[in-house]
This record gives sequence, structure tokens and C-alpha cells, in this order.
Amino acid sequence: MKVSEHWLRSLTNPPLSLLGVADQLTHAGIEVDSLEWEAPSQKSENEQKEGVLTLKIPANRGDCLSMEGIAREVSALNNLSYHTPIEPEILPTLSDTPSIRVEAQDLCPRYVGCVVKNINNTVATPAWLKNRLEMGGIRSVSAVVDILNYVMIEGGQPLHAFDLQKIDTEIVIRKSKKGERITLLDTQEKIFEADALVIADKKTVLAIAGVMGGLESAVNENTTEILIESAYFDPIAIRKTAKQYNLRTDASHRFERGIDPGLQKRALNRVLHLLMEITGGLVSKVFEESEAKFLPKFPPILLRKERISKILGVTFPDTEVIEILARLGMKVEAKHLEFIVTPPSFRHDIRLEIDLIEEIARIIGLMNLPSQMITTRIQSPTLGETEIPIARFKEVLVDRGYVEAITYSFIDPKWALLFEPDHPLYPLSNPISVEMAVMRGSLFPGLLQAVEYNQRRQILRTRFFEIGTCFLNEKQKSGKDVTPIEKQF
Repeated sequence: MKVSEHWLRSLTNPPLSLLGVADQLTHAGIEVDSLEWEAPSQKSENEQKEGVLTLKIPANRGDCLSMEGIAREVSALNNLSYHTPIEPEILPTLSDTPSIRVEAQDLCPRYVGCVVKNINNTVATPAWLKNRLEMGGIRSVSAVVDILNYVMIEGGQPLHAFDLQKIDTEIVIRKSKKGERITLLDTQEKIFEADALVIADKKTVLAIAGVMGGLESAVNENTTEILIESAYFDPIAIRKTAKQYNLRTDASHRFERGIDPGLQKRALNRVLHLLMEITGGLVSKVFEESEAKFLPKFPPILLRKERISKILGVTFPDTEVIEILARLGMKVEAKHLEFIVTPPSFRHDIRLEIDLIEEIARIIGLMNLPSQMITTRIQSPTLGETEIPIARFKEVLVDRGYVEAITYSFIDPKWALLFEPDHPLYPLSNPISVEMAVMRGSLFPGLLQAVEYNQRRQILRTRFFEIGTCFLNEKQKSGKDVTPIEKQF
């Protein structure tokens, strides 16, 4: 993910250079891949090069796949506040109500939609919005599409717009039927197996839910009426579909990692405000359908004070623990020997007590935790009086002038038959060479080959020993072979 300094500082402004922010994020577990200076393509009065960080977001930190998420992280690390662009709710100016039906509630537990009419999609996207998209690595397409992409990068909620005049009456969120087809925005044609989550109307499939929209219902410069979708899709279902159809998009990347299940309506409202400001239009009532039993749960977690001390090696005052967790958006209730912590809805990765302890360590900084010598009790293994360790045998043989050899466990069938003609061979299904085609039943072939190798080089006096595994093919009374037994000689 790309993060522009100007956009980041509009949300939170730490007293650090961009290089300092990069170092801070890296120590907190969000690796910075590069720091580059780029000039925006859109001309403006105060045009200048801008610092851009390219971040490698861990798979479990889907909450950081947005500018708000990074600002939240930076503000927590520096104990600062951050700005969240929350707009007042747009009042409807149309009597229309979106016609939407959710059939696959288990895969789409929340769906929010709104119709906007009389938009002007031919207007130019403002320079400030184009520049921010460009710095985020996304090219400008049209005013409507740019606004949807902007809100996705800003808050982390992917959205999609359908051309309302290309939809047949009703939108249905359902599972695909085997043999259904769709031509995607990138002109690829996909033929569905059963059970992929799709958005459809009465006639055809309009989009692969959470992955990519279809070409037939795409918004273009002639579009004047749109239906905007803002939904929560099951991460496992989206990951499975994206992999099955070999599709990876900015939207699927976020849905797969789990977005905030409480973000959908706020993100839609943000889109509507930007649309009214840039393209104009009339807004319908917002459709919302939720099924709480299928939405992710964020139950309270018990955090023991003694466990924090044991893992991190230091005891923190209650006030410091509460402050750190609160900075991360968590609700904390302090008790005598423990804390009851409820993670926020955007932190899918916080599920266990150890997760909370890790968060405390991240915010404090591992370099700021005290170092202690590790103490442990080492108990030597005890051997019986009649047992002699192999290492002792080796020492005695080396003291008498022998050299330890380590030969291959695979040998030439000719050598195997020469030494053990009655020993059944165990051939390899895919041998490296003909000379290494069977598993050895004796150490002698390898040792004699070592002697031969040395004698061919005029080293006539040699003493070798080897302790290794042989593979014995023993037979049952019925005469049938059994699984080879590994024995050390």
C-alpha cells in the first residue's frame, strides 16, 4: 500500500520526519518497502514533490489497508489524536427505494445500497482527488469511479457502482449457478461453477461480489443514474472465489483480510457527500439489510496483569496499560488482578490474551523493554551402566586412527546383490542415477566404494568406519514382503 505524506498529515501530524515515521512503523510490525519522492501530475499553485511510503501490510492487519488505518496506527504510536472524515447523513431527495434482495445472508451479512440520479459523470475529477489517487497507485477513470476508489483508500471499504439503466428491475445477492457467464470490467469472460457469491439482476450476473464488476453494467461518461453498493462479504468466500477464478483486485485484497463490519453505511455516506459536491444529483433512501448472527463477533478478552509481567519481563501501572489499549481503539475495564478488554470492530486479529500483550509491546517498542538473562535448568540424560553412547564409540575409533565416513543410503543394485544376494532390494521410484537406485541393506558397499575411491588416487593405507541406517526387508512366514525396517549399525 502507498501512503502519501500530505494525506497522512491531514489525518494525524506526528512531530517526526517521514523517514522517522517509516522507522517507527517498521519497528511496530508494518514494514516499509520504500520511501520515494514523487511530483503530482495535476498542476497546482503549490505543486511540489511529495514523500510516498510503500508499505508491506501483514496479512492479519487488514485494518491498515487504508489511510485512516495507517493514521490510526501512527497516532497510537505517538499518543496523538487523528482526524476521521465523518460526514452528516445525507437526506433523501428522491422517493425511489433501491430494489435489493439478499439471498446468501451467510456470505453477505450486511448490504447497504443507494440510488443516485441526475449525476454529471462528464465533469473532471478535482485535481486534489486525482493527485491523492495517483499517489495511492490508482489511475483516474471518471468522477464516479474516482470517488469510489478514493473512499476505499481513505477508509478501507471497497464500494461498487452499477449503471442503474442497465439493470433489469432488481438486484439479488446470491450464489452462482453452474454455467452462468460474465464479462468482467477487464474484458475477461468467466464461466461460473456453483456457489460463487455474485450480484445479479433477473437476467444476468452483474458482478463477482467483492472482486470485480461486469462490463455490461459498468459506469461510463454517459451514465446519469447509479446504484451504489457498500457491503460486508465473508472473507473466506471472497478468498476462495478470487483464487478459483484467478482474480486479484484492490477490493478482494481488502475483503479477504476482513474489513470493519460497521463501516458500510459511513463509507456510503462519505461517497454521497463527494458525489453531491462534484457530480451533483438526487439521492434515494438508503437500503440496509443486516443479519447479526453472520457478522463477526468481538467478545471481551481477559488480560491478566501477572501474564503481562511474565511475558514482557516488566510490570506496568494500570493507567499505562489502559492508556495504550485505549489508544488502539479498545474498551478497557480494570479489575483487581486483570483487565477486561473489548477489541474494536476493525481489529479482526485481536482474539487472545497474547494478542493484547503483543499490542502493548508494539506500542511501547521492543527496544524499550528491559532485557534479562534467560535462566533454565539443564538435566543431562542418564544412561544405564551397560549402555555406551555412540559418540564414545566414535571417539575410541578416531583415537585408533580411523576416519568416519558418511556414505549415501542409496547404492548400486550390483553392489547390493554382491554383498547380500538373499536380501530383497527396495528400489527407488525416481532414482538420481543407476548407481543410486536401491536402498542399502548393509554399510559395506559404501565403505568399500570409499576405499576404492582412495586407492585409485594412490592412497593405499586407509581406515574407515561408519555408523548409519540400513533398510532391512524382512519377510513374514507367508513369504510376503513387509515394510522395510530401519536399523542403525
